[in-house]
Amino acid sequence: VLPVAMLYAGKPAYSRAVADYSAAEKLLKSVRPYVTRFSSSGYINDLASGQLCVVMGYSGDINIARARALEANPKAPAAIQALVPKGGATLFFDSMAIPKDAPHPGNAHRFINYILRPEVHAALTNKVFYANPNAASLKFVNKDVAANPTIFLSDADQQRMTPPDAVPQDIRRVQTRVFTSFKAGR
Repeated sequence: VLPVAMLYAGKPAYSRAVADYSAAEKLLKSVRPYVTRFSSSGYINDLASGQLCVVMGYSGDINIARARALEANPKAPAAIQALVPKGGATLFFDSMAIPKDAPHPGNAHRFINYILRPEVHAALTNKVFYANPNAASLKFVNKDVAANPTIFLSDADQQRMTPPDAVPQDIRRVQTRVFTSFKAGR
């Protein structure tokens, strides 16, 4: 929430300037009366069923809600749509790692190799609506998924995305204060 508010306010998503956070704080306070809940995943079914009309969420979750809504009513227009904010957003990615003291590193390697099979990677993309970097998998990705611009971003949208960045502890405290105040409605 905070990095996107920072971008909307014209500030770097992970600014090192304490003063920059006041612009995001002011923006968040202005929209707080319209926020009814904070949820990291419960919004999927509520959006799909029409109990929510707008959410700020992960593109994959919003696309899952869209698919569920269409599954429940195939004749309904696709009213749920994920959007990339014009001001930009944060870019996240999943990764796989094997701890150096893993008891069965060979099995871990086999699992990763399995996931990286093009048809398996594509099946994951088709299920959770997140892009994957495996070019060989694209021929197995459903056409409607491959054509979805919130899954496979255009070059222009990619340019507006900001990867996560670690900030110093003093800035982390400011971020925590601003977000906590936002959630509390203060």
